[in-house]
Amino acid sequence: MDMYMGTVTIFAFNYAPQDWALCQGQTYQVSQYQALYSLLGNLYGGTAPQNFQLPNLVGRMPIGTGPAQPAYNLPAYSPGQFGGQQSTTLTIADLPPHTHGTSTMKVSLQAAGTPSPTTPASAPSASNPYLGASGGGTGLATIWSNALNNPVSVQGGGFSGGTDPTGQGVPVSVLNPFLALNFCIAIQGLYPPHP
Repeated sequence: MDMYMGTVTIFAFNYAPQDWALCQGQTYQVSQYQALYSLLGNLYGGTAPQNFQLPNLVGRMPIGTGPAQPAYNLPAYSPGQFGGQQSTTLTIADLPPHTHGTSTMKVSLQAAGTPSPTTPASAPSASNPYLGASGGGTGLATIWSNALNNPVSVQGGGFSGGTDPTGQGVPVSVLNPFLALNFCIAIQGLYPPHP
C-alpha cells in the first residue's frame, strides 16, 4: 500500500501494520528516521536534534488545526497542541444565574396576665382568641380568653429559605461516549510533496 509518510489513520485491529507505528508518543532517534523527522520535527515532543516523539493519541481525541473562528467562538489550535480534561469540578461560578424561591412566615403572639371572663373557653374562637397566662382550672379549658388584662404583644420573627452552597465537590465526568480504536502513523512511505 502506498501512503504518504506521516499519515495518521485508524485501524480496527490491535497492532500497527508494517511501515506503521501506533500513535502512543514513542521517542525515535532523528538519525534513524531523518525523513519522518523532517515532517514532524518536535511538534509532539522530544529533544532536538537528537530525538523526536510520535503523536500520542492514547485516550485523546484529535481535532482540526487552524485559525481562530470568532463567529463560532472557537480558538485557534496549532499542530501538536493538546489540552482538555476527562472530568471537572463544578463551582457556583459555573452555574447559570438563578434565584431560589423563599418562604416567609411572620408570627404574632399575644399574652395576658389574668384572663377575662373568669371562665375561660376550651378552644380559640373569634370571640375567644387570646392565649391566657393563668386561669381558674387546669388543662386546655384554662388557656383561652376573649379579653386581655395587661397584654404583652410579641410580633415579628420569621424565617426564609436559605441559599447557602451545598454539595460535595465531586468531579463530574465530561467524557463523551467513545469507542477505542488504534491510531497509527506511517513511518515509511512516500515523502509528501510540498506545494
